[in-house]
Amino acid sequence: MKTFPRTLIAWLALTTIASAAKPPNIVYYFIDDLGWTDVSFMGSKYYETPHVDRLAREGMKFMSAYSNAPNCAPSRACLMSGQYGPRHGVFTVANSDRGKAAFRKLIPIKNKTVLADKFVTIAESLKAAGYVTATMGKWHLGEDPTTQGFDVNIAGKQWGGPAGGGYHSPYNYPNLVNRKKGEYLTDRLGTEACKFIEANKEKPFFLYLTHYAVHTPIQGKADLTAKYKKKKPVGGHNNPAYAAMVESMDDSIGAVQATLKRLKLDDNTIVIFFADNGGHAGVTSNAPLRGSKGMLYEGGIREPLAIKWPGVTKPGSTCHKPVIAGRGQAAQELFARWRQPHAVVARCLRVARARCVALAFSVLPPRLLVATRPLPHHACGSNPNGRLETHRVFRGRQIGVVQFEKRPQREKRPRQKDARENQGASHRNVEMAQGNQRASAH
Repeated sequence: MKTFPRTLIAWLALTTIASAAKPPNIVYYFIDDLGWTDVSFMGSKYYETPHVDRLAREGMKFMSAYSNAPNCAPSRACLMSGQYGPRHGVFTVANSDRGKAAFRKLIPIKNKTVLADKFVTIAESLKAAGYVTATMGKWHLGEDPTTQGFDVNIAGKQWGGPAGGGYHSPYNYPNLVNRKKGEYLTDRLGTEACKFIEANKEKPFFLYLTHYAVHTPIQGKADLTAKYKKKKPVGGHNNPAYAAMVESMDDSIGAVQATLKRLKLDDNTIVIFFADNGGHAGVTSNAPLRGSKGMLYEGGIREPLAIKWPGVTKPGSTCHKPVIAGRGQAAQELFARWRQPHAVVARCLRVARARCVALAFSVLPPRLLVATRPLPHHACGSNPNGRLETHRVFRGRQIGVVQFEKRPQREKRPRQKDARENQGASHRNVEMAQGNQRASAH
């Protein structure tokens, strides 16, 4: 028996299908390994993302948006199921006992690499509400996403990266095969997304455009790479091929947005732009945030987020409230209290003090747990062997806390102040190492 859906997107579907003649379409752009400042609207002066920037201007951008995990598979499992990692059991990518056993302080918890069928996904909830559903790009939660509620699958499989042949054709992905040279995967996924919209313009649809970009291998288009080689690097943004990948991602989003506008669907379409985890440390910089992909420091879990919800989000607005993807338990808790889906959505909007919470995002009250890693995973930069220490992270008003298990020492380091990040407040990071045996039980 499937677990009851716990995402706000499920409640949105049920609410809108009952209250509107034509429920809104939903387009969800989910980008792989994109850093917090890897788009222009979040401050990059090197990467160029005019289409995503326009989306942010037409909707609301979020300055404190968090993924539910610091790497691909667990972040996606949380998003799809609305459940925290300890419930669905997808804690990391592949096995959890990597690295030297001598450095492990606890026996690694068993990891699952497939999202179990018992969990109701966003796609299944929306499909039950009358939506046509499609995923295009990275899936990473099993062999076939059509077993989890998607009517259409283009290029999705268990792969964590573009293992069907890379970004340049010839390649062989599920339902996407090109044996000739000259095609770029990110462009093709954008084209397929536009075709899906065209074919389903008379129906409510859910499009999950989950690019493999900008995951490694770093393979940009030659002309765009040459363009960025001539551009002066800014800060830690200095990789021309990666910049080319970012621009191609942006171009694909521009094509989809243009299709929505041409078909006069944009005023009845909710659009979300988000990423699964922080940027890759060897490729980009997440500064001023500390850390990167695989770490529970802010650089590993804080992501660029923009939502355009016509009639709900105010164009050009900014939300500074911390929100987290996939924390759908809040929806169920609210529903139990108010008993009506309409009240759930309305209450979440009031909690935010701005009309900024939609779909699979929930507001985080002060001092609430952001993410937990009850298994050896990527150590946050302190252990050279990595993926070995049990740790968890909390976000409060004044401090961020990363707690490690079985650390003999306690580290305290100031977090870089930044007006965009802290809104003038004095924040600091505190890394705590305590011999706390309770970690593995939570």
